[in-house]
Amino acid sequence: MQLLTAFTLFAVLFTASLLGTRALITLLTRRAVIDVPNERSSHVVPKPRGGGIAVVTVMLVGWIGWLELQGNLDGKSLLLAGLTAGLAVLSFIDDLKSLPARLRLLVQAAAVAAGLLVTVPDTGFTDGLVPVWVELPVAGFAWLWFVNLFNFMDGIDGITGIETISIGSGLLGLSMLGGIGAFIQLPALAMVAAIAGFLVWNWQPSKIFIGDVASIPLGFLAGWMLLETGTASGGF
Repeated sequence: MQLLTAFTLFAVLFTASLLGTRALITLLTRRAVIDVPNERSSHVVPKPRGGGIAVVTVMLVGWIGWLELQGNLDGKSLLLAGLTAGLAVLSFIDDLKSLPARLRLLVQAAAVAAGLLVTVPDTGFTDGLVPVWVELPVAGFAWLWFVNLFNFMDGIDGITGIETISIGSGLLGLSMLGGIGAFIQLPALAMVAAIAGFLVWNWQPSKIFIGDVASIPLGFLAGWMLLETGTASGGF
């Protein structure tokens, strides 16, 4: 991806996320979608939760929309974007009425399994050093763990945004400068731009929290990009 194109796309997605998150602050407050602090919370003032709706929407529209405009839309991107969107829908329902943990874990595991099918090369991540049937459950468990670890960060001002930008920017820079993992350049750029727009409103003192609607999908997407980059660089 050319630098001018990357900067332009970043600016458009950043602005869309910035404005979308601001609109959500008003909408979610009116709808009483509020994160009320409890004894385990890191905040003391009730705040709207669900700013991730703008993050996920902008990220996926920017990613898939740009591929479509360029005539490069492929099945792998559609599958991964679809899995991300599905996790966002389920997680927003959980934001609203707390779904059973078993159901959430089952759906997340299914999404990870589907993601692995289009990510693991024929020779595995270690190029045959470790049998694929051993690698798959290990990689799947690590990916699932990463998704839920990412989810624990929400509720502290700025932490999800900083973590996402750090991972996404690192992977994007590695891909653009190192010439590996070119497939992740667009989703990484879209992820960083979308979360950066949200971070403006989530920086201390925050006006809104991201919610499971985005923390789960972001963990899923970041976990996939880490695996994809490792595969492109010749395995772990």
